[in-house]
Amino acid sequence: MMRRKTAVICLFMGCLFVGLVAGIMIRGRTPENEQPKYSPGHTLTEEEKAEVLRVAFNDSRVKEMLSDGAEYKLMGEPDVMSGTSSKEGQKVTWAYPAVSMYIGKDDWMSVAQIHVLVDLDTKKVIDIWEYPIKPLMPLDATGEEREEAISIALDNESVQEKIEGLEYEIVNVVTFEKWMTREKLDKYDVYIHINWTEICYIATVNLSERRVTGIRESTWDGKVGLKIIKSEQDSAK
Repeated sequence: MMRRKTAVICLFMGCLFVGLVAGIMIRGRTPENEQPKYSPGHTLTEEEKAEVLRVAFNDSRVKEMLSDGAEYKLMGEPDVMSGTSSKEGQKVTWAYPAVSMYIGKDDWMSVAQIHVLVDLDTKKVIDIWEYPIKPLMPLDATGEEREEAISIALDNESVQEKIEGLEYEIVNVVTFEKWMTREKLDKYDVYIHINWTEICYIATVNLSERRVTGIRESTWDGKVGLKIIKSEQDSAK
């Protein structure tokens, strides 16, 4: 059980890391500032923090991100972000005050980490970095909910067609909660491994509606767990 729980956590953290790297490649752009006014250890005054917030939230791009019912949560008070980049073959150090926050849409089912870099001299936003984050965290299901999810999955006609006449093992049952709010979803993935093969069917169960909403086929290695998704969601009868 500990090995499976560790595998689930590692899978989530790996996806989160990929999301962050993708965000850097998609949105990140290093500011060009040859002589940064702020040092990495600089502490902003209360007046500077208030001004950074004012400039950031008045920026049209930030307003657009917060439109259409989007929510946000600040990651803390404004602080100085710094780094280095390459300009004309030389390393350039930059440092700017920044507002860091999470922005969520569709009730936090879509989440991004945002860093808004502000130039207090010009009272303008220098750049906005956006890093997409996986909105759901997988957790091992336990107790009655786990057993009920297994029962619903095995009673499903489409699942029965796939495992009929085969020996199988329920290797894991995973539920999910929203990463930002810790709200638990009524969604359970039941992992059904076909013995002596690498085939593993994942039946997604809606517990309150007592039905299977989808089936996926994956490759399973007993040592490392789930490896790759081989096919997309099937319709469940």
